[in-house]
Amino acid sequence: MSKKVKVELPDGSAPVETQEEKISYEQLYQIATSLNKTNQELQMRLNEVSLGNFFTRLEFLFKVVKFADKFPDDFVKSTVDEIVESMTIPPQEREKDE
Repeated sequence: MSKKVKVELPDGSAPVETQEEKISYEQLYQIATSLNKTNQELQMRLNEVSLGNFFTRLEFLFKVVKFADKFPDDFVKSTVDEIVESMTIPPQEREKDE
């Protein structure tokens, strides 16, 4: 006895009804391709959001330095260290650019 399974593709195309044991290579390839495309789009969005978060954090770090007299000295020093670390290109990336 085989079960029928409804497979909905992430790209919005019509659902494919297939038997659980008998999925064709073409259907599997279509599903894998669609999932890969969706994964790439989500990865791109995640990178954009991460970059936005990075710049927002950097703005706040600079505000801490701007108003250093309102914060403890050790906090300001760790903030400056974080800014320097964030803005410094690691040596291995520098070599790739050259």
